[in-house]
Amino acid sequence: MAKRRQGARRVRKLSLPRFSLPRIPMPRLALNFWGVVLCALMGLFGSAAVIASQHLLGDFEVSRVEVEGDLLHLRPGQVKARLEDLLLNQRSASDLKDIRSLLLIQPWISEARVRRTWPDGLQIEIIEQRPQARWNQTQFLGMQGDLFEPIKQPMVALPRLFGPRGSENLVFERHQAWAAELAGLGLELQETRLDTELGWSLITASGLQIDLGRLELDLRMQRFATAWRKRISTTPDVAKVDLRYRHGLALTLEAQNNG
Repeated sequence: MAKRRQGARRVRKLSLPRFSLPRIPMPRLALNFWGVVLCALMGLFGSAAVIASQHLLGDFEVSRVEVEGDLLHLRPGQVKARLEDLLLNQRSASDLKDIRSLLLIQPWISEARVRRTWPDGLQIEIIEQRPQARWNQTQFLGMQGDLFEPIKQPMVALPRLFGPRGSENLVFERHQAWAAELAGLGLELQETRLDTELGWSLITASGLQIDLGRLELDLRMQRFATAWRKRISTTPDVAKVDLRYRHGLALTLEAQNNG
């Protein structure tokens, strides 16, 4: 065994030199560029999501329309009918603002909020007009001081207001103030009229007409209150009280008014 080991050839191990590829540094500019592109894509995607939530983007079929609101003069079916030609059973890419504008044409709708419910529905919230007074026979004064004219006149007891165009809010404010003053005298104010030449005229529930004119309105109303307490309230058949005098007033009795 020892001889074999001595006669065996020795194998020499060759050590090859190590070669390493040079490291190529990645330019930071490229990383920054792709980062900007990625951020831009994310921003566009986020903007598209916001737009999609506010608008009806692309064609889609509306199969459900839900109407909400405290409705007295309208029915949900009437609201849906206004949208039938535009939306129901059709393909549509209408803007929600256009749908809202279409609803606001209805006189009894004061405000409308429209939003899409995924995947194929619309939810509509209606704020109905609440008329505060009649204006010039055919129109009504709404909650926000706006005028509207429904096709079918509601059978509700409301104050009657008259005046030139654009004076509706002034007439309504005056009516409310004078209604409170007359209520303290036991009178119910039903009509307030503003004439550009004759001034202000009031009519109570009992039919009494009070002519205030155009000047010194507060002073004249105080004069009426004093005269009402002292004499007019106990005077029979008074049809009209004319306060368009500087220091006094004139009474018209029912018999005189008819004759």
